Amino acid sequence: MYYIRLLRPAKLDPSSPDRRNPPSPCLSLLITITTDLGDAFLCPPDDEPFELVVAVQGRRDPSLLHHGSDECQEQDGGGSQTDESHGPTSLLLEPERRYTWRAGMRVLDLKLRLQPYLLKRKEDLNCTVSIHPAAQKPPLGDLHTADLVPRQSTDVTRTNFTANKSRGVVVPANVEIVNGICAPVSKRRLRLGEDVALEFGEDIGESIARHVWDAGVVAAALLGYTCRSRDAESSIIHHILARAAEREMKDDKFNVLELGTGVGILGLSIAAILPFAFATQKMPLRLWPAATVLLTDLPEAEERARANIASARDTISSLSWYRQRVEDNTASPPPPPPVPRIEYENLDWDEGSHGRFGPLTRSTAWDLVVLSDCTYNVDSLPALVGTLSALHTVNENLRPARERKTEEIEESGQKERNKKRKRGSIGGGDGVSIKSTVLLATKPRHESEEALFVLLKAEGWRYRVLQSVPLLKIGEEDEVVEVYILEKGGSEG
Repeated sequence: MYYIRLLRPAKLDPSSPDRRNPPSPCLSLLITITTDLGDAFLCPPDDEPFELVVAVQGRRDPSLLHHGSDECQEQDGGGSQTDESHGPTSLLLEPERRYTWRAGMRVLDLKLRLQPYLLKRKEDLNCTVSIHPAAQKPPLGDLHTADLVPRQSTDVTRTNFTANKSRGVVVPANVEIVNGICAPVSKRRLRLGEDVALEFGEDIGESIARHVWDAGVVAAALLGYTCRSRDAESSIIHHILARAAEREMKDDKFNVLELGTGVGILGLSIAAILPFAFATQKMPLRLWPAATVLLTDLPEAEERARANIASARDTISSLSWYRQRVEDNTASPPPPPPVPRIEYENLDWDEGSHGRFGPLTRSTAWDLVVLSDCTYNVDSLPALVGTLSALHTVNENLRPARERKTEEIEESGQKERNKKRKRGSIGGGDGVSIKSTVLLATKPRHESEEALFVLLKAEGWRYRVLQSVPLLKIGEEDEVVEVYILEKGGSEG
């Protein structure tokens, strides 16, 4: 999978370099197309260069369209859209120009000629610029779930996906311009369904920090797809939410913790799709829990993560289905389900491995811990596994005794529970071992990452692969994202 990246913020030049046309300002976008780690550039076959389009979504200040100003009457050249009453309405003189990326390229400078009136009224430029593959389907600038998890007739939890695009996936980039000022961040839009699209800001430049990475994108898309799957009982959502549905939410809560959140793509996607997941589990609306999703990472990720949380809160709370979903078409629909609570807290795994957590992390029993793209740095694996085990201890100490007993009966039956009591299992002094569950998404990059599973086993964690999703790459060997379930405590089986 490749990403269109801006190497610097978009720049508004005062005049176009094309001297053959009337003076007009020019928007300059310096981009590259590279992998999530920035270690390889897109290299399409010589006979199939990659084509991309730059789309500008926005209109000029409506007041200009009614003043009959000279700017509005200038030629609109290049085939721009026009309004019969008031002249050109497109911000671009060439609204549908294509650009070509060829093998061996490292950067591409895109020059967009804007309407001449913006020479004098730069502050009127308010728009979103989307850089996307020419073959992309609308909405332009969005990464669609189906691009990564295509529809097929077989069970979506099996391991043999057939990608719908033999050439692989190139992720679009978007940038906002407000009052003529170019934003210092670019944005990725992930469309989890027809009615759910989340936006994630990431840093502009060559640094790989605070960017979206492959495993997080794929895991979010996979969860978004499977929570709507007709075959819900065998979907990944069933695995991670079955406890929530079956225990009838005795404490009316469902808590999710993300480690190494980065820009928050996995944790925030989970917050957005939880209502669909609860509905998939056929949980009555009155029993939908008050969900909490806590994103954690090092301090340098905090600013970007909090900004994306604020954006996700606005998106999720404004979704119409949150207020319109009713139960059994009754004349008196129940009140809307609670919007997930989304928070952020710094968490250093070197501290977490010793059980030293912030107040939000240490005061909550976590139904699910999630992480993605966190295994590439082998040196951090001992601290990561230690943090997972410390979180399991938090669960042991905080989960109510009645929940432990209920979980044990549901998962193992009375016979298994008696066995555990006989051999003195840990967990709150009642002889019942609770279970902690972790969803791990990773794209294996080198063999040394296998050390993670040695460490997990030594700490008493069990693991299994739930899903392997192939990633087709243009001009290179295919890769794979693997989604694991890790468990500690509870029954084995």
